[in-house]
Amino acid sequence: MGLNDLFELDRVFYAPPKTPDPIVKDLREAIKKASLDPKVNEEAQKQKLVIMFMDGEEVQKRIPDTMRRGYSLKKILAQAMDASKEKAKK
Repeated sequence: MGLNDLFELDRVFYAPPKTPDPIVKDLREAIKKASLDPKVNEEAQKQKLVIMFMDGEEVQKRIPDTMRRGYSLKKILAQAMDASKEKAKK
């Protein structure tokens, strides 16, 4: 679950801190509209990309917990990378 959460937040749009609420609202609406646009999704499929829309409020809810779990995964991921490098040397 932790890795999935990290990947879900890997390709989200972020605005700078203290961005005015009306601008955040406009950005969220534009991103949602583009993400759900059939033409955009058709083009994404041609490029073997998947567009999964997640509302900005949902992203904000997930960030703190995901970051906590992400840091606990850091050691596990480092060990996996080291093992992969060792295997590649053989």
